[in-house]
Amino acid sequence: MRITDIRVNNFRNIDGISVCFNPDCNYIIGENNLGKSNFLSLLGIVCSGKGFDEKDYADPEKAIEVELDIKLLPSEQGFFGDNFSPDDASMLTIRYYQSI
Repeated sequence: MRITDIRVNNFRNIDGISVCFNPDCNYIIGENNLGKSNFLSLLGIVCSGKGFDEKDYADPEKAIEVELDIKLLPSEQGFFGDNFSPDDASMLTIRYYQSI
């Protein structure tokens, strides 16, 4: 399985972004303090199933929202039951929503 897209709102200094991943290789580059490490931390939190801490909220009055689109390999299809896209059984969308 591979993450194809991610959308993030209200996580540290990352708000209102959408990232599309290349299926072969991806690089995260940029100047200091743009959110590269925060983005990697976000992926770590989401992929480990952990919750967000209070310090993770850019605005504590709003929820952190993360939406992942995942492309399943043929051998993985069916593992997630009926949680896949009705248009494409190989696509799965996972939504994380957490408020304080």
